[in-house]
Amino acid sequence: MVVHVSDPAFVHDLLASLKRANYEAAQRGETTVEVIAPPTATPEQALLHLGFYLANWRARHPGIVADIVR
Repeated sequence: MVVHVSDPAFVHDLLASLKRANYEAAQRGETTVEVIAPPTATPEQALLHLGFYLANWRARHPGIVADIVR
């Protein structure tokens, strides 16, 4: 899954946060992060869980958008 972050200054914070939450993630562009779904999750479950996680992360970073783009 690919996540777009509206401000490149927050990409590192998102990466660190995802890794602390046991997601496998890597920066793929100035404002993009690739997140690998856990092998035990269905694609639907992985999308749902990451969506909830990003909603929580955005709540802690007002004004920053981080959305799943694919």
